[in-house]
Amino acid sequence: MQVPKIPRDEEAAASGRRWTYRGIIAAIIFGTLAVIGWQWRSDVAITRIEVRHSCDASWFSSSPGCLAIAADSANIASLVGIEPGGPLYDVDPAVVVDRVVQHPWVESAFVNRTPGGKLIVNVTPREPTLLAVEDGRPTWFIDQHGYRMPFVAGVAYDVPLIYGYDEKLPPNEPTRNAHVRRLAEIADRLDPEIDALISEVEIGSGDDLIVHTTPVGSRPSIKVVVKSDDLENQLVKLRAYWDQVLLADATTNIEQIDLRFDSRIITK
Repeated sequence: MQVPKIPRDEEAAASGRRWTYRGIIAAIIFGTLAVIGWQWRSDVAITRIEVRHSCDASWFSSSPGCLAIAADSANIASLVGIEPGGPLYDVDPAVVVDRVVQHPWVESAFVNRTPGGKLIVNVTPREPTLLAVEDGRPTWFIDQHGYRMPFVAGVAYDVPLIYGYDEKLPPNEPTRNAHVRRLAEIADRLDPEIDALISEVEIGSGDDLIVHTTPVGSRPSIKVVVKSDDLENQLVKLRAYWDQVLLADATTNIEQIDLRFDSRIITK
């Protein structure tokens, strides 16, 4: 007995209907899941607000920026401006970040939300390159971009001290002092041996800066006069002179070095 053949156009139509039914069923399933997911998200409440930072890593914990952040984490958490209990997924991460970076020690931040209800604020601290001293007491750390961070008692530092810097600025605004901006930027990228040689820097109203070297052994600090606009090159020259002359002969008695002239070094 011969089975009658179904015309191709009818077979194609039946196949199309099957795919249509499958598409409708899939859409219903996905739509239902989306509603359930939306309902779940709206029901997740904030159970905890947590501030995390790179200071949590033991290998990074000696950083002055980390220590300052760790000491003030409660204040950073208060800047979030959100209390536990509210809808977690109604929180706008961008708004939280904008609030948290108002803290002077916070350089950047990002926010994570966990299914368990935790709102995690991850912050990166500013790293100081200078420390301003006024009337014998430390006042501001300054990072490579010229932003000022208030001194935190008990925070260790190993950066050059600067004297003669007194500037009134709105919060979270970088210094406008050209000498300080240049110093902060250069100090961040200096060769460690040159950086170790600089103890203090005096800032005046003119174009010259006074650098005081770090005392080494029996050799006291030496006053070094430099031009601010050529500071990095002159510090490299100072290190070379230190190695070739001062370290070569410990009996050399020099109280002042003047590096402002391109062709010569003047000493007293």
